[in-house]
Amino acid sequence: MKKTLSITLMISFMVILFSSLTIAQNQDVRFGKIFGKEEANQLFGKVDFSVKIKKDILKAALSRVDKYILFAVKGKRPLLFNSSRKPLLDNNVTLDTGEKGFLFSKEVVEEFLNSTNDSVIEIEIRGGEAVRGSRTTSSLQANSILTLSNSISTLEFATDCPPYCPED
Repeated sequence: MKKTLSITLMISFMVILFSSLTIAQNQDVRFGKIFGKEEANQLFGKVDFSVKIKKDILKAALSRVDKYILFAVKGKRPLLFNSSRKPLLDNNVTLDTGEKGFLFSKEVVEEFLNSTNDSVIEIEIRGGEAVRGSRTTSSLQANSILTLSNSISTLEFATDCPPYCPED
């Protein structure tokens, strides 16, 4: 009787665990939060370097993704990818498997872009100088973050990809 009860409890626990994991995987996760520029500077530190991208180019790239957009920087070039790391710009630059990108939810980036009339957006790296002076997100220190800024606000709270790279 004791053995049957413990087996039943174990099976029940496993069913609950697996069903909650399945539900969690199917929910859309929002990556990104909009801050005022002063608050962002206080929270995330000074900008170590930045690259500019035209708002129209960013909007066109967003139209090619379902849920998430991945940002990276190589040299002085902004790079945009879908969550499968396929390039969204015509420059055909790719990221190697281990190279770090910063993932935002499409809807949060759209909210950020709609909050300003600026025609240019800054992709900024904060929180730690690049290793060996490189201007590449793959050579950044572990505590470095990527932000998007316009004249009035800053978008942060991206997730690093890898390790977390959800599929659309």
